[in-house]
Amino acid sequence: MAGLEGKYLTFSLGKEEYVIGILKVREINGMMPITSGSDIVSKTNEDFGKAAAGAKKVGGLVGEIAAASREQAQRIEQINIAMTEMDKVMQQNALNADESAKGSEAMNVQAERPARIG
Repeated sequence: MAGLEGKYLTFSLGKEEYVIGILKVREINGMMPITSGSDIVSKTNEDFGKAAAGAKKVGGLVGEIAAASREQAQRIEQINIAMTEMDKVMQQNALNADESAKGSEAMNVQAERPARIG
């Protein structure tokens, strides 16, 4: 670890490497290393706080998605009900049109017969 002077102890946690017990510290790879156990605890606490905030935000987004999905399901159900009602009306209209056509046909047949007088 270039940039360190004096005695030190390093350990890795995940992708980060921590340095303990440095007598003199210079910047390492653009970052200041952690120099004591309390710094590690503080950094870990900070990182857990960020993770908790992120998890809370994700939980909120998941809740919003769930609410939107429920609302969408309700609207789809309303559309299904409306489509069923429209289908019933169309079937009734088709039946009425068929009955009207049969009535017109019967009237045409009667109109074509010569009228019988007495």
